[in-house]
Amino acid sequence: MPTESRYVLSVPNKPNRVFDRLFESIPDAVVATDTEGIIVGANACAGRLFSYRPSDLRGMSMEQLLVERFREEYAAHRQALLKGSAETAPELEVYGLTANGSEIPIDSTVGRFDEGGTTYVVMVIREVSDRVNIQANLERRLALDAVVVSILGRLNAPSLQDIDERVQQSLADLCMFAQTESRMEFLQDIPLEAFPWIIGQIEQGRVVHIPSVDDLPPEARIEQDQFRRHGIRSVVNLPMIAGGQVIGLIGLEAVHSQAMRWPADEISTFMVLQDFFTNALRRKRVGKELLRANRMLQAVTECNDALVRAEDEDTLLQDVCRIVVEAGGYKMAWVGIAMDDEEKSIKPIAQWGPDEEYVEGLRPSWAETDRGSGPSGKAVRPRTPVAAQSIATDPEFGLWRERALQHGYASVICVPFIHSDKVVGVLAVYADEVAAFDEPEIGILQRFADDLSYGIDALRTRERRQEAERQLRETLRSKDEFVATIAHELRTPLTAVVGFAQVLKEEGSNLPPAERAEMIRMIADEGIDLTNIVDDLLVAAKAEAGTLTVANVRVDLRAQTAQVLEGFGHEAVGNIVFTGSSAHTSGDPARVRQILRNLVSNALRYGGDRIRVSVSSDDSTAQVMVADNGTGVSPQDREHIFEPYRRAHDAPGLTASVGLGLTISRQLARLMDGNLTYRREAGESIFALTLPRIPI
Repeated sequence: MPTESRYVLSVPNKPNRVFDRLFESIPDAVVATDTEGIIVGANACAGRLFSYRPSDLRGMSMEQLLVERFREEYAAHRQALLKGSAETAPELEVYGLTANGSEIPIDSTVGRFDEGGTTYVVMVIREVSDRVNIQANLERRLALDAVVVSILGRLNAPSLQDIDERVQQSLADLCMFAQTESRMEFLQDIPLEAFPWIIGQIEQGRVVHIPSVDDLPPEARIEQDQFRRHGIRSVVNLPMIAGGQVIGLIGLEAVHSQAMRWPADEISTFMVLQDFFTNALRRKRVGKELLRANRMLQAVTECNDALVRAEDEDTLLQDVCRIVVEAGGYKMAWVGIAMDDEEKSIKPIAQWGPDEEYVEGLRPSWAETDRGSGPSGKAVRPRTPVAAQSIATDPEFGLWRERALQHGYASVICVPFIHSDKVVGVLAVYADEVAAFDEPEIGILQRFADDLSYGIDALRTRERRQEAERQLRETLRSKDEFVATIAHELRTPLTAVVGFAQVLKEEGSNLPPAERAEMIRMIADEGIDLTNIVDDLLVAAKAEAGTLTVANVRVDLRAQTAQVLEGFGHEAVGNIVFTGSSAHTSGDPARVRQILRNLVSNALRYGGDRIRVSVSSDDSTAQVMVADNGTGVSPQDREHIFEPYRRAHDAPGLTASVGLGLTISRQLARLMDGNLTYRREAGESIFALTLPRIPI
């Protein structure tokens, strides 16, 4: 007699070894039933999943392997499959029931087939405990997040009214999530004799997590008896810490038939919430602290808005000081920049409050001196917030104490701005009460300063970019003008030279001697102008290439000036007053003359009807000054006249002015360790060439 198949997937007692091998090879549980849901076969995986032998499953109803609340759903699913035309039905997610009564999450793919005129239903079943656990953990995490948001919103409400009710409601939310009862007590209110071991742990700032009171150590026998007496099976006690001191605890106590263990991440979140419960109690006891914390948060929000809207650094810093005082509720605030000067001074650049003269008289420093011993200097050096919580008694505040107390200041904190590992400056905030700055508030101020430092850097970066773009546009525009100008300025003297030369070539023998001599003189003058233009262009090219050099010999400035003036001719320099005595310097005579020629040429072309040229010296410098009573350079152009391709005057038609003369003149002066400057004084435009003096 043939052996009966363990996987009855065809007419009973008709073995089908192909089906045997097929279903044995499937890694999931497989159960076959008839149309009434009676099991006619199952593979070994099904037996292991439901804790039965496969042979024991045969004859059982499939509903017996499902938790009761899902049996109707399965039956309806099976009937829908049998009545329809499709050979498979959508996946079914239910809970299975093992032989020992345990519930397991499963999903199944249900199909049907006919064999020998009989219809069978086959279920391929997979345990999805991991997926369900992940989903459950996610849902629990989301539920905890919702509790956190709810509690934070409730406990951070600015009003101190009904604070007790809000704390109790927040505890109720936490208990509902943790499936516990709760209590919140100050240490001084807890009887030491009832909970000596737990109080000892809490006083050390430790979280007491007891998944099962049966596992408490021997030294916690008193607590164990207390918990058992009240039916408490699991406990979490969270230390309440304020200002670095443990002031109480929050207890979550679960009454369950089985011990309960809370995951570490949930306990960490409970500890975060503990901070808010603790703060709520402190706010209840000290209303001003609550008001100030909320005002600081409002100040941070307003300052962040100011950062977004800021157009320039000065306005931003002034707005910051104003917001800290008006929104933050402080008495006065100022911002100072840490300078890199010899004194390592801290320069106040913005201030808000009633006492501007107080800030002006501070003169703080970040050097390790008496003036660097205050909070601002100490904040810059170690780059960390520094507070004087009592100006009246702080020994390091001696230099400023009397004036600060006169202005009503009781405490101050200085917070550094740090960006790219460099201290930019400090924000100083003054309060009219002692110990006005606790740790949370200092943290908010530090975050505030960090955001502000990035805002300042963003503004400076934007300003640098805009300035670079402006300079690029100006340079391109100036170069375009320069190209047009140089073409014009070269063409003008060349036209005269070519024209006069052509006349002399064709008609020279017929011209009167005086007229011929005048043409030759004009050719020579225009040639000199061309030479000067070319000299300026060559010097400018060498300067840009970094190859410009000067000689270093003894130079008599008066003699060089006289030579330059003679070169312009008596008629041209007839209205020039030349004064001064010999003044000797070390430099390049040709370059000195080139500078002076540019200055005198500009005065003749653009100056007034009176021109003064003077040579003078003092103990260290020798100077040539060219002054005229013309209209001078407009104030908006004075900073730019020494830039390349910029002309000091708008005088079309004048030759030898290509916008490089003053630029190369200053470059040459500085190469000779001197300088060329411009100023407007007593109705005169004055250009001064200053060079180092050497004894005669």
